[in-house]
Amino acid sequence: SSSRTYRVTPESTKTDVSLEFITISGEVLRRIERLERESQKTYKILPEKPQMVHHRPKHPNAPRDTFNKHWAALSESIRRNEEILRRTTKELEGKLKIKVEEDRVNPVKRTSDDLVECLRKYPNESLRCNPEIAAFNHQVFREATNPFKESH
Repeated sequence: SSSRTYRVTPESTKTDVSLEFITISGEVLRRIERLERESQKTYKILPEKPQMVHHRPKHPNAPRDTFNKHWAALSESIRRNEEILRRTTKELEGKLKIKVEEDRVNPVKRTSDDLVECLRKYPNESLRCNPEIAAFNHQVFREATNPFKESH
């Protein structure tokens, strides 16, 4: 096989005019012909390898159930701690004879309360509380790194 020249129609009129004709060498033509002959051969299909048998887990919802159990335990712990706080606050108010006010001015307390409120509003959907989580983390970080914080 010798070299051959082919006329090429460009897809776009903006292409280089020098690409209108191409020359293909004999070696390239032989490789193309060999590939065409090989693609026309019928190949013997090998038997499939035996496939691995995947057993389904005995309890497919195990991770979700574990999460729900931990969530319920956390919620119960928060409820008990809040009850202890209320009881202790009442006892303290009784002993001091003054009303103890919540420190809503404290930004950490405020963001903590907002976060707890959100988590209660959206149980099992904590991703909805990402803004509250971020605000709380920010306030804790600011408080921890504040060099002008008063020491008690």
